[in-house]
Amino acid sequence: MRYVRDDGRYYVVERTEDLFGNQVVLVAHGGRTPPRVRSVPVGSAEEADAVIADIDKRRTAHGYERVE
Repeated sequence: MRYVRDDGRYYVVERTEDLFGNQVVLVAHGGRTPPRVRSVPVGSAEEADAVIADIDKRRTAHGYERVE
């Protein structure tokens, strides 16, 4: 999912697997600053969905609009 704001800031969230086959949620954000990427390890697909739902709630509350 991708979130954007009018001031050019963005967030990208994706559920994927790391090199060892473990579920992770990748979060990238940037805009006025150089992009940053972090990996959030999760134990299951359900936990990943919960992390993504929490991120969605916070991004929406901070004025971001989902575009994908």
